Amino acid sequence: MRGQPNVVLINCDDLGCYGSTRNATPALDRLAADGVRFDSF
Repeated sequence: MRGQPNVVLINCDDLGCYGSTRNATPALDRLAADGVRFDSF
């Protein structure tokens, strides 16, 4: 049996990985750097 993929969907405004300097989000920035990031939704 094949395992199911691990999927994490985070929908949030003002993340550093999208260029925001308003809030510090280092853990989410690392997660975005190591995964898939969508910027046209």
